[in-house]
Order: sequence, then C-alpha cells, then structure tokens
Amino acid sequence: MRMPTLSGRSSRARTVGTVLAWLLAAAAATLVGVVAVGAIGSGIVPPSGRLLSPSEVSARLAEPVGSAAPTPTTPTTTTVGPAAPTPTTPSRTIPTSGVPTPTSTPVPTSVAAATPRVLGSPGGTVLARCGPAVEVVSAIPAQGYDLKDIEPHEGRWRVRFEAGRTRVEVVVSCVDGRPRAAVGRDDH
Repeated sequence: MRMPTLSGRSSRARTVGTVLAWLLAAAAATLVGVVAVGAIGSGIVPPSGRLLSPSEVSARLAEPVGSAAPTPTTPTTTTVGPAAPTPTTPSRTIPTSGVPTPTSTPVPTSVAAATPRVLGSPGGTVLARCGPAVEVVSAIPAQGYDLKDIEPHEGRWRVRFEAGRTRVEVVVSCVDGRPRAAVGRDDH
C-alpha cells in the first residue's frame, strides 16, 4: 500500500490555489469592465441639454447676433442698522467730450440674407446660405450614409449621400434670398 507523499499534496493544493486565484482575478476584471462600459453607455455626467430639431436650429441661426434675451435678476436688499453719516466732499464733474458713445448698428440686409440655413434629407443634413450666390457651408451624412460628393451644378450645388444601393441627392438653390433644397432618392 502506497501512502501519498507530503509533496504531492502541496503540489495539488498549489494548483488548486492558482486556479482559484486566476478565477477570482478574471471575475474581478469582468466586473470592472461591465461597470466601466455601463458608466460610459449611460454617461458619466448628466446630459447638458436636449437636442435641437432642424427647425429650432434654423430659427436660432436666423436670430441677429446679440439678441439673446436678458436673464431676469431679482434685486436683494439688506438693512444693517442706521446709516452712518457720510463726510461731504466737493463733487467733481468728469468731462465727457471726446468720449464716443456706444450705439447699436442695424445688421445689413446682405449679412442677414447670408445667414446659414439647415436643410434636412434622409441622407443627411446640408447647411447652406445665400449671398451673391448659393453656398454650401457643410454637409453631414445621416447615420449609415456616406457623403459622396459636393459640386456646383448650373448655379446650384448638388450634394450626394449614399448608403449601400440607396442614393440621396440634395440640390441646393436660392429662392427669394433663402436656401431651398430639392431632394431626390434613388434605390437602384
């Protein structure tokens, strides 16, 4: 009859201990990964605001610069005992001649007409403005679409988006000084 040796038990115990340590480390790493992905997916900080619709973006872009509504403030007063008498000093008048007074200047109509406008399509969004001629400021493809080309075409601009076999063409022109889009779709 053979008796197990002491060295055989310690070798087996060491192997079991190593496997258990590895399993615990793998479980801890998985837990950390799941928590990190969850934090990234839901956002680490709360969102700063809601997304604007294309019409809201157009309306905000059409506002003249500096026309933001003032934020209302509530004045606060604090009374701290009787007012102390103030020493009288001779008053001085500061001359104002030669100092320019700020004035508001109206926005020229050519600048107002050149305000960019958002033009939406199934293939993407085009930002365009009208000046002496129509101008495409930017074109951003929708999710799943690629921007194929932007090119001038007979006094207009043609913007093409593609997704697989679907093509969306946006032809941008100026009508009454405002950018307009004619959208065509081809599922070849």
